[in-house]
Amino acid sequence: MIFYEHRQPGTAIILSILPAIAVIIILGLTQPTPKPVNFMLIAVLAILIVCTILFASLTIRITETELRWHFGPGLIHKKVALADIQQTEIAATKFIYGWGIHLTPQGWLYNVSGFKAVAFKLKNGKQFILGTDEPEKLHTAIQNILNSGK
Repeated sequence: MIFYEHRQPGTAIILSILPAIAVIIILGLTQPTPKPVNFMLIAVLAILIVCTILFASLTIRITETELRWHFGPGLIHKKVALADIQQTEIAATKFIYGWGIHLTPQGWLYNVSGFKAVAFKLKNGKQFILGTDEPEKLHTAIQNILNSGK
């Protein structure tokens, strides 16, 4: 059973990568013949397109036993047993932490857009942060499950 599920679009990531993709395409089309830099431009363009697809969204799901999250189509994913969660709190991330996956002083940060988040502390002392555009709903869902003794 799914108690909570939300997919946040990666607006910030997409809007930051699209201009770079446009510049690379323009550079590739405007190079004089012969076009020696095309291979490098195509490689960088491919990397940016893959990153855009991989980080196009962040889906967070809470089941009866686990908190799961994945980026885009799901190739990058993580899960934590609800029984391992000690504490959660609504948090805000800093601009300098960026978007994507980053190690911060508060543990690993997983986000795709914005600065709202929920910080998690596990019983083993590890911490992580999930970015979300609905932190109150995520926090409440986790607290309701933890308080119900599941």
